[in-house]
Amino acid sequence: MSTTRSEHQEQHGDAAALALSFSGVTKAFGERTVLHGVDLDIAENEFVALLGKSGSGKTTILRIAAGLDDATAGAALVNPRRTVVFQEPRLVPSLRVSANVALGLAGDSVRARARDALREVRLDELSGSWPGILSGGEQQRVAIARAIVREPRLMLLDEPFAALDALTRLEMQNLLFTLREHHGFATLLVTHDVEEAVYLADRVIVLVDGVIDVDLDVRHLGTERSRTQPEFIAIVERLLGELGVDLTRY
Repeated sequence: MSTTRSEHQEQHGDAAALALSFSGVTKAFGERTVLHGVDLDIAENEFVALLGKSGSGKTTILRIAAGLDDATAGAALVNPRRTVVFQEPRLVPSLRVSANVALGLAGDSVRARARDALREVRLDELSGSWPGILSGGEQQRVAIARAIVREPRLMLLDEPFAALDALTRLEMQNLLFTLREHHGFATLLVTHDVEEAVYLADRVIVLVDGVIDVDLDVRHLGTERSRTQPEFIAIVERLLGELGVDLTRY
C-alpha cells in the first residue's frame, strides 16, 4: 500500500526533504513480478528521468508514485501534492480550454489561476477555444497548464511529448525546463528518448527488468546544455549502450 509523504513525516520527520521515496518497492501482477525491490529517492526540486525498454517497469513506477497502483511490497512515500501528465492530453472535448485547466478546482480565484497557467504555457489567447481545434502540441500545453495550476511539488510525466513532431517536442522540452525553474517542483519523467532525458534531467535512471541498473547524475553538464557538446554525446552513447543499442551498426 502506498503511503503519502505527510504520513511519512509524522513517523520519521522531514530531514531528507524528499518529494518521493521508494524503499524495496515490488509490484506483481498475478504471477508476473514487474518491479523487484526498487529503491528510489527524488529530492525536492530534483528532475529525474527514467529510461528503459518497453516492459521494464517504468510506467509501473510512475503509476505507484501517482497513487494509481499500490506496491505489492515495500514502502512508496510520495508528496501528496502531485500531478500527472500523460502521453495523451486527456482533455474533456465538451469543455473549453480554460474549463479544462480548472477542472475539479473550486474557489473565487480559480478562473484567474487558470488564466495565469495558460499564460505560462503561452496559450492565454486560446482560453475560450474548444480542445478539438487545437494542435497536438497545444493540447499538451493545456494538459501541462492543468497540472501546474494545482501548484504541485511533484510532477509525474509519462511520455508527455512522444506523440509530437520533432520541432514541437523540442519546444515542449524547453517549456518544461522553464516551468520547472519557475515553480521549483520535483519531476519524474518516463521517456524512451535518451537525448530528452540527458537534456532535461539532474539524474538519469535506467530500469532493466524491474531493477535500477544505472543511476547517473548529469548535473555537471550545467543548466544550458547543448546536444552537440562532446560530453553530452558521450553520456547519450553510454546510456544507449546500457539499453542494449549497438552503436557500431549505425
